[in-house]
Amino acid sequence: MSYKNLFLVRHGQTTMNIQGIYQGRLDSDLTKLGKKQTENLGEYIKSKGIIFDDIYCSDSPRAIKTCEIVLKSLKNIFVEEIHYDNRLAEMDFGVFEGQSIKLCQKKYSKTYFDFYNNPKDYKPLSVYGQTKLEGELAVANTLEKYFIVRTAWVFGNNGKNFIKTMLKLGKTHSTVR
Repeated sequence: MSYKNLFLVRHGQTTMNIQGIYQGRLDSDLTKLGKKQTENLGEYIKSKGIIFDDIYCSDSPRAIKTCEIVLKSLKNIFVEEIHYDNRLAEMDFGVFEGQSIKLCQKKYSKTYFDFYNNPKDYKPLSVYGQTKLEGELAVANTLEKYFIVRTAWVFGNNGKNFIKTMLKLGKTHSTVR
């Protein structure tokens, strides 16, 4: 069995990231730092001689912009097609979207608590189901048929959850299908 390397990339810092606002499915421009982070990633990939067989990207404008900046940094790397897919987009944060994290902690204290401490009961608007758990199960069922990669690079405070999730999966799953 041959294996491929998998690179997960999250968008660079956005204006909503620095404002402490949940963005989810909303659009938010990359900041100057976010663009620089993305350019640095492209330079790093180029310096390591990494060549991609396939690129999958969320159809979110911030993810598309990140992908474009990385590819521009690579300059002479040919990519036949970039696969844009809305299933790779950020989750819908429901009532949290567009609001500050601090406001959500106060205004929606139970929902906020459930999101971080009892996620199976968190109920955002979602293309996958009524709860976060239903959404995760829908994605898990899809993985039997497709290999889906969310365009996500880890920058800033909110990236910690992504890292923790990936490390936890690495401890509990010997392979990725």
